[in-house]
Amino acid sequence: QQRETQYLPMKALMLNDLNAIIATHRDSLNLSAMNQALIRPLPVDLRIVVESNSGVLGRICMVEPGGEICSVYSGTPVKTGYFSNALNGTGEYQARTAKKGTYKIRVNYYDSYRTLKVPAVVRITTYRNFGKPNQQVHVQHVTLDNQNGTVEIAEVKW
Repeated sequence: QQRETQYLPMKALMLNDLNAIIATHRDSLNLSAMNQALIRPLPVDLRIVVESNSGVLGRICMVEPGGEICSVYSGTPVKTGYFSNALNGTGEYQARTAKKGTYKIRVNYYDSYRTLKVPAVVRITTYRNFGKPNQQVHVQHVTLDNQNGTVEIAEVKW
């Protein structure tokens, strides 16, 4: 039971991916064997998924245009988007209606004990028009090697 609860956010992230695939390729898929209650498209202007091979990556957040910080720790939902952490080292940001400007991705990175035997690599997957027929996907990789503390690792211009 505890493991099930632990992985619910990751399952939600994967369900979003599944629904985006269905939304963009519905005509070529046979969905007859699938539980129709699971098919709930969530079209958003901007979706950014941050994943890492490192367990020492924490407090992933998005600095939205205008400087508002959006994270699971930021409190009052007055932001443009919504942020969720699936597991340590993985986070998902979604903005149903994205504001024009620059979105900055920040992480807290600490590996002072050098627990990793390989470099920490962060994959940033940016979806424009997520779950819509004109969806665009961009994947970027960032290597963290000499950083410690709060680090801005990427920007997405909208």
